[in-house]
Amino acid sequence: MKYKILIPSVVFACELQFLKDQLRVTHDAHDLYLESLIAAATDSATKDTGRQINFATLQASSGWGAKNCNRAFIIERGPIGDIIKIEYLNTGSLLVEIPVEKYELTKDEYQGTIFLKSDYQFVDIDTTRPDAIRITYTAGWGEATNPFPELIRNAVALRAARFYTSPDDGVDEKVTVSQNLLRSISCPIV
Repeated sequence: MKYKILIPSVVFACELQFLKDQLRVTHDAHDLYLESLIAAATDSATKDTGRQINFATLQASSGWGAKNCNRAFIIERGPIGDIIKIEYLNTGSLLVEIPVEKYELTKDEYQGTIFLKSDYQFVDIDTTRPDAIRITYTAGWGEATNPFPELIRNAVALRAARFYTSPDDGVDEKVTVSQNLLRSISCPIV
């Protein structure tokens, strides 16, 4: 599956004041800069783990081929909130929505699997497109019903603090503390 963010989040795992307390910054002169570092640290954590760290609306897309013959689609970039819609492209390049009653979602704390019911039939699906199947869904932490785990908050704060104290664009030769914290939630393919 390929993933893209349709509606990004405005809520991040680490609050500005939490980061300022960690850095012992008592003034407001760097607030905008620190907020941008929190956003960068969150994006970095998302890339490192393969999980959607902050709550957003995403679109997962996949081609249609032999691997999809079981009529199941695994969404690794979770934790999954809700499925908004599932569509496929037909040979006329029109999107056809799959009715909600024709699929089921099973999910755990990090990912989900969509199973198409056996009575659902694709009509004229374009099997040549790498994005023939499109799943729009919500995922990530930061909602009232799915708050950020302390582990993620601390990892993002550590990473943002490191960006602030060492603003060079160097290469990490060793695994960082924040990377170690995030290993437990990393997608197996990352």
